[in-house]
Amino acid sequence: MSTFFTVCIPSTNRGKTIYNTLASLSKQVFKNFDVRIVDCKSGDNTVEEINRFFESSLFLNDPFKYEFVVKDYIPQ
Repeated sequence: MSTFFTVCIPSTNRGKTIYNTLASLSKQVFKNFDVRIVDCKSGDNTVEEINRFFESSLFLNDPFKYEFVVKDYIPQ
C-alpha cells in the first residue's frame, strides 16, 4: 500500500515544541502517512529533541515512516 499523505515539518529552532509535535503524530490512529522533517541549522536543541523522540519508547513501540534531513542553510 502506498503512503496516503506526507506530513512536512520545518524544524529550525523548535526545540521547545518538536518533541510534542512528533509525539502527537505517533498517537494518531490512522498510520498511512510518512513524515519529513527538515532542519536548517538550528541554534538550539532541536536536533537533540528530534533524536530523543526517535529513540523513545513512544516511537519504538509504534513507529511510523520518517525522513530527517539537516540542511546547511540559514535564510538571509
